[in-house]
Amino acid sequence: MSDDALRSLVISQWLLGTQEAFVIAHTDCGMLTFTNEQLRQKLADEAGAKAGAIDFLPFSDVDESVRASIQTMRESPLLPDSFAASGFVYDVGAGRLREVAVPSAVGGG
Repeated sequence: MSDDALRSLVISQWLLGTQEAFVIAHTDCGMLTFTNEQLRQKLADEAGAKAGAIDFLPFSDVDESVRASIQTMRESPLLPDSFAASGFVYDVGAGRLREVAVPSAVGGG
């Protein structure tokens, strides 16, 4: 989960009263197709641009990405322990949404 996404979620919770979030990723995601270093090199080679330490937030496992986003929410001191989050992956081939198992929090945010 990006800092921007967490910032938006904190604003939504504290100013708008949001009590729950759903993280929904999808199969065949383009973010699965590269690493930070590959994209940095492509930018350097083809555009002459230096991306430095920018994290483009690629990932290699959709389910794990969903779990990590939920864990970020659970661990954030900016969200109350009562804030709920669930994760899902949309399978674009099958047209189905499936829930991602996320271990229960220990301690909370």
